[in-house]
Amino acid sequence: MAYVKSPFRAFIHFVLLVVLLVGVSPVIKSQTQVDTKQTTEFVKVGQKIEQEIKGLNSHSYKLTLKPRQYLQLFLETQKLAVEVNIIAPSGENVLHIETDKKEINRETLEVIAKGLGNYLVEVISLDDIAEPSRYKIEVKEIRRALLKDKNRCRAKELTNQANILQKIGTPVGLEKSVERYLTALPYWQKASEQNAIADVYRKLAESYYLISKYQESINYFTKELEIRRSNKDRSREARSIKNLGIVYYAMGDDEQALKYYNQALELGKELSNREIIAQTLNFLGTLYRSNGEGRKSIEYNKQSLTIWEELNETEETAKITQDLATSYYSLAEVKDALGFYEKTLLVAEKENNKGSQAKILSSIAVIYDEIGNFSHAIAYYEKALSV
Repeated sequence: MAYVKSPFRAFIHFVLLVVLLVGVSPVIKSQTQVDTKQTTEFVKVGQKIEQEIKGLNSHSYKLTLKPRQYLQLFLETQKLAVEVNIIAPSGENVLHIETDKKEINRETLEVIAKGLGNYLVEVISLDDIAEPSRYKIEVKEIRRALLKDKNRCRAKELTNQANILQKIGTPVGLEKSVERYLTALPYWQKASEQNAIADVYRKLAESYYLISKYQESINYFTKELEIRRSNKDRSREARSIKNLGIVYYAMGDDEQALKYYNQALELGKELSNREIIAQTLNFLGTLYRSNGEGRKSIEYNKQSLTIWEELNETEETAKITQDLATSYYSLAEVKDALGFYEKTLLVAEKENNKGSQAKILSSIAVIYDEIGNFSHAIAYYEKALSV
């Protein structure tokens, strides 16, 4: 397929960053502001704790470690983004992670004690919500650290630092994230952690993508893909293939993008992975729309929309309805374009997303203006200004 240059592609390239980095927020607070409400208790090996937390509250737990002891904790969150810190007796923060707000998020936390004393484990809710969410934390192991533990802990430390730099999203932050990921790799290799190595390859590919170093991004996504296939991890294999399609699309190589999208779609169907299917159908719709094939774009977007609606994914549904509105508008089919813009507006209003509401209202106003319905155009412009 020949590449057709389009101004639409630049906008879509930006939007795809969000998909490539699922769950990444653009800003990292230097210090999380939390309410003063805290609970503190001592914990020991084998102890399992299940708690509710809400509204930027924090919980903390103490445990006693000796020098060079290895600590492993297991954390599970449900629809909750949290920050976890492990603080040494000296006050040094020896571990810091931030989890995404997923249906279920599981993390293994590991540190090696640098000195004797009480270590503090902080769990801080990052969601300013009224309804409580649940998390579980368990002390899995406290024992003498082995060499492989040291390598793995160092690798995790560097990887966590890189993840935070990547989330910041600035060119400097992204370049530094690449440095940290590359520094972490030998430690993961010494620890023989193949899945973690594949994850770092993926993160490197993402950072390179975000700074428009597409060939490097392709190289690392390809390395990740090799490990996923070797491990027979077919769901992550499908995701890696899809991501290669995204990078080739950003490069303007639609032929390669189409090849990888179709491979990802086929594998997604084979695995009955509806999320991969829906995402890939939407990317195919985007590709065809940017090349002026509006009808084909609508066909793929509608298939994607059906799946997202069945999965009750409101955010994805809103994105697709807006894409469909854009496609119908490009075909001068204003009735359908307005219908899909109105659907998107309902979602934005339900989510109280003022920025999206203003943009959608402005788009509707533009359509009414172009078809000569000036009273409606003025009404929607006024609504956009008042949001």
